[in-house]
Amino acid sequence: MSINASIKNALIIGLSVFLLANCTHVVGKPMHGYAFLQDSEIKFDNPSSFEALRRMKMTGANAVVFVPFFRQSRISSGEIGFSDAVTDKQLIRAIDNAHHLRLKVILKPQVLVKYGWSGNIRFSTDNDEERWFERYNDLLAHYARLAQREHVDALAVGTELSGIETSPRWHRLISDIRKIYHGRLTYVAHGVEGVKRFSAWKELDAVSVSLYPSLGDSMDQKAIREHIEQTLSELKQATDTLSRQVWVLEVGVPSAQGGLRTPWDWYRLSEEGAKPDTEAQDIAIAQWLQALDKPWINAVFIWCWYSDPDAGGMNNNDYTLQNKPAEKQVDCLWSGKCREVQ
Repeated sequence: MSINASIKNALIIGLSVFLLANCTHVVGKPMHGYAFLQDSEIKFDNPSSFEALRRMKMTGANAVVFVPFFRQSRISSGEIGFSDAVTDKQLIRAIDNAHHLRLKVILKPQVLVKYGWSGNIRFSTDNDEERWFERYNDLLAHYARLAQREHVDALAVGTELSGIETSPRWHRLISDIRKIYHGRLTYVAHGVEGVKRFSAWKELDAVSVSLYPSLGDSMDQKAIREHIEQTLSELKQATDTLSRQVWVLEVGVPSAQGGLRTPWDWYRLSEEGAKPDTEAQDIAIAQWLQALDKPWINAVFIWCWYSDPDAGGMNNNDYTLQNKPAEKQVDCLWSGKCREVQ
């Protein structure tokens, strides 16, 4: 080999190492799956939960999001603690089941606020905010240790904490969690505005977002697609300069009348007795998945799938796709069966 050839090869190798070390947005196969939630009756350590997870994978999923919870009494309270909604034993069993099925795993802790939403958490004084972050850091560190021990692929440091996204305390929290967990870290912003607002993207490996924009009142597929494309155009503009992977860690539409107009507001729709509308959900999910099939979007997760294999159904107005037309729609799009038919 000539000296010039040796130098050329050395430069190529050096450039490859540089890109791998510095360009965290270089990706392989995109992840796609569901947020897999524990049913009140069928827990993660119930054998039926494995069956539900297996059926989830059969729709073409290659990854799953598990959601452990923290609990807070009110939006301005510094008293935040663990929720008993999902125990460590149950969560570990779910992770083991996912690994058995060769699914990638993301942990996405969320704060449950009594009579409120985590996005409204905010504090009147700097001292109150500091105390909250200290406690939250300790709680999150618990799941970081679990994620490291159980070989979880990615961990979210927060989910939809819109009221405190500009806090400088995120920098220390992320630094502390990196000392414990060595996988990929992300944060889940609520919508495009949350992406614009969060202050610490440069310290994370992926920009994650939950998307529940209004899709209008029409069942017309073109009209729904226009709403979706407008949101994605805004998302791309907001993430273009961040040089990070873009993960849509939540996207969903309840199978309820009015769900297209306010997909984020299922609780209100449910309280008002909204009738099931699986057709609207089917149309919307198809448009979302087709629109999200873009080279700059590296992960897509649908909200949601339950640990009960018999969840959902035609008379259900919840977000789950189980046993509804939208489940077959996802199977068609993700597994490639649509292309096979064509």
